[in-house]
Amino acid sequence: MYNVFMLAAESVVCFSLLVMVAKFFGKPGLYVWMAVASILAEIQACVMCDFVGVVSTLGNVWFASNFLATDILNEVYGHEAAIKAVKLQVAALLTYIIGAQITLLYQLSSFDMAMPALMTTFSMSIRTTGASVVCLVAANWLSVQIYSRLRDRIGHRLLWLRENIADTSANVIENFAFMFLAFGGLYSMPDLLVMIISVSVIETIISFIDTPFLYLARRVMGEGEPVIA
Repeated sequence: MYNVFMLAAESVVCFSLLVMVAKFFGKPGLYVWMAVASILAEIQACVMCDFVGVVSTLGNVWFASNFLATDILNEVYGHEAAIKAVKLQVAALLTYIIGAQITLLYQLSSFDMAMPALMTTFSMSIRTTGASVVCLVAANWLSVQIYSRLRDRIGHRLLWLRENIADTSANVIENFAFMFLAFGGLYSMPDLLVMIISVSVIETIISFIDTPFLYLARRVMGEGEPVIA
């Protein structure tokens, strides 16, 4: 239960920080958040934890914060602003991957103490890393599209419904695609389905947790460009 508590606490802290960034820095702040959160999520994804018998990697909260960021951008600034954020996410992830791999090419001093830990973090499987980046970006793009279409149909009403349909749908599709691209052939079909369902359940819960923060962000930002402090 400790890890469940930590996941809930991390969610509240992460989404609160995101709303503060949105309030004080507006659209530029949300763009920066997309880059930073994407990189942090990739780093956290190296860690495996047990959540009440369900094994999952970390990074789910920071990945989810990207959905929240694009939802805020979509709601306040429109479709194009959210799509631009997804493009920035691509640039940030590619920059992180290239920089991480360059770091591993240096010859070390005898005084170095950091590289063993960095090698564990930065050593990437081409298959899993490629699948992760492609699926993450595709999921954010899909979420933006679904959210925009729902808003076009029903306007700014039912914000909780629009957000959760968009984010949950994108999450589930992303989990199926990632597990098969990254681990297909390495695990049996039943094992893959268990991993997909467990991760999807965790991410769906996180999606519900972030809903009040979307309402809060819309309230503190209002319509249009806020004042950048």
